[in-house]
Amino acid sequence: MAIGDRLTLLTPDGKDPQPIEIERRFHNVGGWKHSPSWLRTTQPEIVWRNPFRAYYLDDEMIAVADCVQSLVRAIRENRPPEYARRRPG
Repeated sequence: MAIGDRLTLLTPDGKDPQPIEIERRFHNVGGWKHSPSWLRTTQPEIVWRNPFRAYYLDDEMIAVADCVQSLVRAIRENRPPEYARRRPG
């Protein structure tokens, strides 16, 4: 579950909530807009760097851009887009 900048997972036994804080960093694009630069969690440490940080895109626009980029790679490389791949299991 995610609310704002806090994720809540369950412990491995599935019984207790395990909160995870997310640190967000933004930077200016064009001198007046803020775009997400990266997100980081500490427990476990996971860092996501925005591949579109040079452009002003909000969270929803980043998700759409990532899907479009995946579709372009799929066409160029003659393979399924990443968002359409089935995960084993």
